[in-house]
Amino acid sequence: MQIFQLGFEFLPIITVVPFLIISIGVDDVFIFIHAWHRTKPSLDVKERMAETLADAGPSISITSLTNLLSFGIGIFTPTPAIYTFCMFFSVAVIYDYLYQIYFFSAVLVLGGKREAANKNAYLCCVTMPKKDQNVKAKETKFEKFVNRSLQRVLDVWIDIIMSVYSRIVLLIIMIAYWAVMAHGVMHIKVGLSSEKLFLDDSPLLPLVRLQTNVIFKEGGQVAVFVNNPGDLRRPEAVPEIMKILHRFETSDKMVGPASTHMWLLPYLPYVGEQEHGSIDFKYRYLPEFFELLEYRRWSHFVNLGRHDDCLAERPSCLKKFVFTTGFHNAVSWTERLNVLELWRNIALDYTHLNLTIYEDFSMYSDQLLIIVPVTQSTVLCALLCMILVLILFTPSPITVITSTCAILSINLGVFGSLVFCNIDLDPISMTTLLMAIGFSVDFVAHITWHYYKGEFSSKRARIRHALASIAWPMFQAGTSTMISILVLALIHAYMVQVFVKVVILVIGLGMVHGLFVLPIVFAALPFNKPPMSALEKSGPLPLTPKSTRSSIAAPHTISR
Repeated sequence: MQIFQLGFEFLPIITVVPFLIISIGVDDVFIFIHAWHRTKPSLDVKERMAETLADAGPSISITSLTNLLSFGIGIFTPTPAIYTFCMFFSVAVIYDYLYQIYFFSAVLVLGGKREAANKNAYLCCVTMPKKDQNVKAKETKFEKFVNRSLQRVLDVWIDIIMSVYSRIVLLIIMIAYWAVMAHGVMHIKVGLSSEKLFLDDSPLLPLVRLQTNVIFKEGGQVAVFVNNPGDLRRPEAVPEIMKILHRFETSDKMVGPASTHMWLLPYLPYVGEQEHGSIDFKYRYLPEFFELLEYRRWSHFVNLGRHDDCLAERPSCLKKFVFTTGFHNAVSWTERLNVLELWRNIALDYTHLNLTIYEDFSMYSDQLLIIVPVTQSTVLCALLCMILVLILFTPSPITVITSTCAILSINLGVFGSLVFCNIDLDPISMTTLLMAIGFSVDFVAHITWHYYKGEFSSKRARIRHALASIAWPMFQAGTSTMISILVLALIHAYMVQVFVKVVILVIGLGMVHGLFVLPIVFAALPFNKPPMSALEKSGPLPLTPKSTRSSIAAPHTISR
């Protein structure tokens, strides 16, 4: 409602925002809950919440800040649909972060107090009796089984990560992956078909296909407005206009003189009749020429000044005029963009006449012409912002460089996969690419932060601590988001399908990089963490046990 009061309109693309923000919120919830379960239940609720916020807070802050910056940059793009979507999503990210930090943490505190008071999980007004020893033993046995299973998986995982062979295999796979995705990026097409704006079962689709395959192929008319004609009585003025007309008629995809509508062509012979053979341009015959029945239709092609100016042969008699000529066989948007750029290049050669080019679909062409430079600049700015955030939270050259490379690798995969998913570069896909940049940081930032903050001398123990802290909630968040977003796949609309494909791509690639690629890279590179400050050393939160063996906490299975 606040955004609507600022004058932003509700667009169809906004309907995707709730699903995207839910995916971010679910990610944060899993991290919060996992950090809460890793605290000791015997601690005071205040201490448990302090440890939870210290453990999960930085990760959530990093991801929220990167998402906000990624879409905040999109607000400054010139495409209305993109900056409107980015504005809605940026506001949603702010509310999501505030609710996670303040509201959800308060809910966890209430749950912790209920647990400490031995209240029933479903009927908080009922106090449960002391646990029976058999039940307690049964609960402990089950939790030990779950933890032992997770520890075995984690041990095997760490062994694979620390292996030299895994580094060689990863290098081969990544080189092949980068080569294929780079090839895909080089072949991305720019275009926005009218068919993409309708549902697959829309009754308008046959008409749209008819327009594309028949009408576009047959052609259309391009209008050239001469906004500053000057004094046409000059000897070189009319020949220059005719030269411009000839250049348009003979350029690529043009029909030729048979399709031209130019008022000067009948007017000059009319002047010759009045001047007894001389066809030098005269202003004084313009009013009577356009009043004649056979020439009246040409009056729509000119903007005349005062009648007295025409009689006095003043150039102000003719303020501006337009001529049209036909083109054909420009079916695809690539061909339309090429001819539009060709026309505009011709117009640039005659800046003194202030020519304006208009074609019925030029409004779409203008959007597509700027989509590539806008995408490049926006993506570059977003990536720079991501790097600055990583430097702020993990001020280590190794973690910053590796995380940046991982983000670039994820986005290279998303961008390169557009070709294989039959997605063109258009305002809709550009919006999803901004989303992909923000989402890609989520998985990278989580594992990087926990790897950086671990106070272990052994590299193996540091990686183990990072995976034990974040691997399970990251997997839960990623899989749950992909499952929930698959519901949108039932909607047969191009816009929704693009979001589904890109979200699945970025989450899948993000989990692979966060859970496999980065840990192997961390294991292969040296890491010297800067010494802790006095404030950090005296901080209230011992986030990890003093032993070098981290564990994955299993949630309590029996409600108190």
